[in-house]
Amino acid sequence: VYSKRALTRILELIEEGYPVVEAKRIDRKEQENKSREKKEVVLPDGWKESKSRVGKKVFVHEVSGQKIFSMRQMTRVLELMEEGYSIAEAKRIDSKEQKKQKRN
Repeated sequence: VYSKRALTRILELIEEGYPVVEAKRIDRKEQENKSREKKEVVLPDGWKESKSRVGKKVFVHEVSGQKIFSMRQMTRVLELMEEGYSIAEAKRIDSKEQKKQKRN
């Protein structure tokens, strides 16, 4: 089963002269590259990307060693840091906000 987008792209490739199998392969590769491009994030100064013990992506602050485990949390922590909170305080506030959200 193919999406409308995929069918359109595959038909375009077939019209360009590619065999069906090759057209499907090209479309799949293009989509993989698009999703890979979306995942690449520009980290603010002082942060680097690393892997956790279980192999998941984490963001580590180079000076304090604080770890952030999701892009959502990273965004929220940076917002709070702009307001003047430290990384630890920002993570604490975010954690409390998430707990409240889960309760509701």
